[in-house]
Amino acid sequence: MHRLAAFDEKTRAIIYSDVQKMRKSRKYDVDQDFSETSDENSEAEMLKLMDLQRKISKKFQNHQANQNIASQVLKELSEKNQYEDNYQNYREDDENQDSLSLSSQILPKLQLFIKYLFVIFVFPWLFSTITRYFLDNVS
Repeated sequence: MHRLAAFDEKTRAIIYSDVQKMRKSRKYDVDQDFSETSDENSEAEMLKLMDLQRKISKKFQNHQANQNIASQVLKELSEKNQYEDNYQNYREDDENQDSLSLSSQILPKLQLFIKYLFVIFVFPWLFSTITRYFLDNVS
């Protein structure tokens, strides 16, 4: 299994399960060194081994392609989330600016209204009250 160290865990599990299936089928011994066999079946066994190697490399390539697709999808999702966060922040800033501009428009008008109220109602009342006081006390 030391040759499988270059593969990730999922691929190693796939390879290991394929080897176990072959051992169970007893068609040939996986641990046997094929280069030193002198059987007439050694060529067929080599073809089986090459077929197994091709299947393993195909599964590994499929696994890598799936990982690439998954990483691309995650990247697109993160970009979309970043865009949505930026848009939400922009909307919140825009709403805060609207509320600030609204208060900055209303406050001066309210102050002016209060000044007019004082000029129209409070000052005449105060003047008349003071005048009555002095007139009542002088006479």
